[in-house]
Amino acid sequence: MMSPTRFRRGCAAVLLAASLALLGACSSSGHGGGASGASGASAGSTASTAASAAARSSSAPGGAPSAAAPGTAPSGAPSGGSAAPTPDGQPGEPGYTQPEADPVPLESPASVADAQVKLAVEAVNVEATVPGEVSGPAVRVKVTATAGSTALDLSGASVTVTYGQDSAPAVMLTSDEQSQTLPDSVAAGGEATGVYDFAVPEGARDQVVVRVYLNSQEPVAVFSGAVS
Repeated sequence: MMSPTRFRRGCAAVLLAASLALLGACSSSGHGGGASGASGASAGSTASTAASAAARSSSAPGGAPSAAAPGTAPSGAPSGGSAAPTPDGQPGEPGYTQPEADPVPLESPASVADAQVKLAVEAVNVEATVPGEVSGPAVRVKVTATAGSTALDLSGASVTVTYGQDSAPAVMLTSDEQSQTLPDSVAAGGEATGVYDFAVPEGARDQVVVRVYLNSQEPVAVFSGAVS
């Protein structure tokens, strides 16, 4: 018959073995669960990172443009090699301004390329014969154009007059019987004359400017002075 002491010791050993077995099982289960948790956390973290990156990419409107490589102009930017169109400065083209020669006194001749222009300016009284024109005091400008070594094209010739500090344009009067325009051309070495009348107030003749346009190719002849 087993003594009480030995019985108690046997029970204690059994309980200890059972406790150790139970502890080992719990420990093994805990370790396995931790690994699964870590793996799950890692996967969750990876998924979260991927989701965040995807969200950032999709939230940019139309996709953010990548930085342009050095020396590459962004799409839509004007190329450095192309310039805005500019007027070519030829007669008849938009933006063309006919150059003017330096002004000379009314009584002095002006040289325009190979030709010469001179004036004879006087105060006159004109008799209007055309409806709309007014008889009365005017300034008569007699223009003589002399061709040089080549024929002079006068098909587009015109004469204008301004007066006063404000350079007011004078109205041309064409009804007087002495008025005549320049011919269409002058042979080399020849000369032609035109007579033009302008309505210039008698009190505004201290500063009169006459411009003679021989054609669109040559500079404008400019004359300035007082008419008495």
